[in-house]
Amino acid sequence: MKKIKLIAIVFLIGFSANAQGKLHLNSTIKSVFNEAEIRDLELVMDFFKERICSSKVLDEKNEIDCYKNFIKRALYLAKKGDEITIVPLFKQKELYSKINQTTFDEIWEFGYLWNPNSPDTLKVIDFNTKGKYSEYLKNLGEDSRLIERYYESFINAIGISPSLWAFLLEQKYYNIEDIRLRLVIAISYLTINDYGQRNEKY
Repeated sequence: MKKIKLIAIVFLIGFSANAQGKLHLNSTIKSVFNEAEIRDLELVMDFFKERICSSKVLDEKNEIDCYKNFIKRALYLAKKGDEITIVPLFKQKELYSKINQTTFDEIWEFGYLWNPNSPDTLKVIDFNTKGKYSEYLKNLGEDSRLIERYYESFINAIGISPSLWAFLLEQKYYNIEDIRLRLVIAISYLTINDYGQRNEKY
């Protein structure tokens, strides 16, 4: 009987650990997003993962190493005043076309920016601070002081702030093995990447 109980406990511990490594099983994700939105978020993460990982064989350990190496390189470039560019905008737009518009709208919205060197008003991407992604960050902030501070800056920022991205690169303050945080990194990078590359009239 004790052996059966022990096996059950080990199984539950293993299941719990696995649930934290899969978006569709994670309780924080499921409390905010519906099934269709979670599938779209998985597409976003897969897209980002393919851009930062050189290995064709990807397990969870390799994926975490990819994130660590990416953050290390991005932080190095940020300190030099440079940006890390791993995704051409046209490829990112292809990703947008694969996810539901409703999911996109829960994360992002478009605004405009006056260009002092041109008569044109430019179209720029921004976070939707009233969408589900904003709610997700708020909930995640209850488990992570770093994300709590990130969320506060996220809500108060006017437009996309490169300093907000730089803040996230301080890897030592959080556990990169947490898939919830890897989702934040992926979405944050893709946002600042779009913001930096897009050059369209509004």
